[in-house]
This record gives sequence, C-alpha cells and structure tokens, in this order.
Amino acid sequence: MDHAQYKQARDLLHGGRLSTLHPGGGEAHDAMSLAQVLACCSTRSSGNSVTPTQEEALAALALLAGLREWLNESEPRLVDAAREAGATWGAVAGVLPGVADRRAAQMRRRRQRNPYTGPLPDQSPDAIP
Repeated sequence: MDHAQYKQARDLLHGGRLSTLHPGGGEAHDAMSLAQVLACCSTRSSGNSVTPTQEEALAALALLAGLREWLNESEPRLVDAAREAGATWGAVAGVLPGVADRRAAQMRRRRQRNPYTGPLPDQSPDAIP
C-alpha cells in the first residue's frame, strides 16, 4: 500500500460520520478509527442503524494494512528495548505469538529488518546479545 492510499483512508475515517475522535493523531488514532468501523460491523446483525458504507469499509481495510506494517516495524524496536532493559530471550519468546523458545526469538529478531540500520548481519542466534 502506498502512502497516498493510507492518507486518503485516514482522512475519510478520522472525523467522519462513524468517528467520535477528532481528526489527526497517529497509529493509535488509526487503530481507534478501525475499531469504530469494526464495532459497527459487529452490531449490524443486532439492528444497529449505523453501518459502514462501502467506502468506509474499504478505508478501514486500508488502515488495517497500514497498521500491520507499522506493527511489523515496531516489533524489533520493542524487542530491543526489552532486551536493553534486561529481559531474557526466554521472556521475549514468552510474549511473542508462535515463538516457542529463546532460540526462536533470537532467530526471529535476526531475520527482522532493523528499523534504524537495515538488516541485521548474518550471525548465529547465540551471538545476538
């Protein structure tokens, strides 16, 4: 998804008829806009009179895609912050879905793009601090 599509989706949903939020904000605001559209969808069968239009539903999907990208970019920073604060690789593995043990957590972090410097150098998981 390109930045223009994401911005267009944000503009449509932020401050739109389904929003109780003020325009502006960052990813947390986008998540709230998405949650409001989802709430309308989940109450649709119970007779809610406010349902998302096709344009609003598509904009919510665009926000979802953008938020996925943001979350994927955020994970390595949070893992690094946890490690710098003293968390063990086992503790990191315990909170990441689909990560069975410390070694898997190390390998996952090694494969992720570093948001600051690019890909991590190819090294054994044991060499990762």
